[in-house]
Amino acid sequence: METESGSRLGGLTRLAPGAAVGSVLAAMACCLPIAIPAGSAAAVLGLALEPLRGWMMGLSVLLVGLGVIQLRRDRRACRPPSPVRIGMLVASAILVGTAILFPQVLAGLIADWFPGGSR
Repeated sequence: METESGSRLGGLTRLAPGAAVGSVLAAMACCLPIAIPAGSAAAVLGLALEPLRGWMMGLSVLLVGLGVIQLRRDRRACRPPSPVRIGMLVASAILVGTAILFPQVLAGLIADWFPGGSR
């Protein structure tokens, strides 16, 4: 025996998937006005900074080297370096080394990591 409130609940459960899809579409529509100009700005910034790529790679190597020097200085001062700091330095050194030695591999990994590219 179904009551009036039971039939309303049955109708709500049938509307739930449609409401979920509608909320996802609304969320995507909300972000599109921001995402499109941000993507365009990133592309323009990449084109503008292309001539400075060598200088920026050199600066990256210099900054990783500075991090290694600071880490050694901390050990000489009898301060144990934090594991987080060591991990960040190692990760940045790996990223910079990969970007310099294997730029196409890194570009492929980034393209695979972010879906939506042409395949």
